[in-house]
Amino acid sequence: MPALEQAVHRASRRRVLSGLAGAAGVAGMWRPAGTVRAQEGPDDEGPNVGEGAGEPPPMARPLIVQIDNDPRARPSSNLGAASYVYEYTAEGGVTRFSAIFTDQDDVGPIGNIRSARLATIEIVRQFNGILFYHGGATGIQQHIWESWIDFVSFELAENFPYFTRVPWRPRPYNSYSDLPRMRAAAAQHEIALTLPTRAYFPHGDYDPPDQTPPANRIILPYQNGFQVRYEYDPSTNAYWRFMAGRPHWDDGLGAQITTQNVIVQFVPSFLTDIVEDIYGSRSLDYALQGSGPAWVFRNGLWIDALWHRPEAWSFTAYYDAKGQNIPLAPGTAWISLVAPDAPVQAWYEEDG
Repeated sequence: MPALEQAVHRASRRRVLSGLAGAAGVAGMWRPAGTVRAQEGPDDEGPNVGEGAGEPPPMARPLIVQIDNDPRARPSSNLGAASYVYEYTAEGGVTRFSAIFTDQDDVGPIGNIRSARLATIEIVRQFNGILFYHGGATGIQQHIWESWIDFVSFELAENFPYFTRVPWRPRPYNSYSDLPRMRAAAAQHEIALTLPTRAYFPHGDYDPPDQTPPANRIILPYQNGFQVRYEYDPSTNAYWRFMAGRPHWDDGLGAQITTQNVIVQFVPSFLTDIVEDIYGSRSLDYALQGSGPAWVFRNGLWIDALWHRPEAWSFTAYYDAKGQNIPLAPGTAWISLVAPDAPVQAWYEEDG
């Protein structure tokens, strides 16, 4: 059995009964080829895009927006229009979203927009995107200042023209903006809006390992009120998203949220000494560099994988038992960060 296949096999546990345990030491067994850095360090200099013959034109820089998931903040607006969405527990069991808009010109109002978390920094780094958010706890903001990421905080008076507080929702659950205003805010601060062309997740056809099972039901056991269920519809090749036992509705789309790819990434997390709210809830941090187990769902398949991200500015790759960097199905993707021992469930159920 190849080394990578052994690593994936050892990272897996019996399906349905529990989530995957952390794969300690797996990263040292192999090293994927072709690691791509999202951003070079401040002293690294390379050729500018367009200087060499045949170089591709620059691409739009991803905009990464913090979206609240407090029940008082629901329903969100145009969260489902993002190219990629990361979902993770912020503190006190409440989940938060980091929505990544890659090349969309305008999708309409986006919100509601809230504060950043430590995991947000890692997500922004790997996409080399621009963060849009409403501040954060003192400790979080200090980490953002020291992280080398570009950001626009709507807490600052100079950025007030670039978002709106709507009157039909109470503060702080009423902040909305849109992609044109976010790009205008970045331009005002002389933040680059383009990057040299690079790949994020690969997309396209996929030849899975033998005996890859089907699954059309997925349950993510977040805290009560935040539990997630997906149901796969083969007629549309879409995973329909449910939250807290109800369809996850998006006001901007006027529809239930769907996606073509679901990734469950098993990641260790730990409490920090950063206090997030008046109740004394402490902020969580996630070990998003390194390696560990993951499940990738596309086209009704349930794929055992190993995620790998060697450093802060590298992009996460998901490798199957054949050593392939798993391509996603065309469309959007939702990535959920869960604990290594989380009892995530997936199975195939006959419809009708």
